[in-house]
Amino acid sequence: MKRKKINLTLPNNFLAEQIILGSLILDSNLAPKIFQELTVETFYIAEHKIIFQSIKKLYQSNQIINFLTVLSFLEKKNILLSIGGTKCLTS
Repeated sequence: MKRKKINLTLPNNFLAEQIILGSLILDSNLAPKIFQELTVETFYIAEHKIIFQSIKKLYQSNQIINFLTVLSFLEKKNILLSIGGTKCLTS
């Protein structure tokens, strides 16, 4: 008798994660509500977790949240390349 291979991947939605992160970067006014409702554990994709944490750190330190500040933050922490560089951030 052949056994079926069971897929144990947790439910996730790559596009939804991108939309949330993109929304935060494009409109920082959404940050209070999003941070109230979501945590880093909400995200499945490791790179998305890192970006979310970075945006949250900027928010908590009263920094402006936009593409350039997130990019700069990731560069200063030497994690930009580990998430796929600017290509990951712009997608």
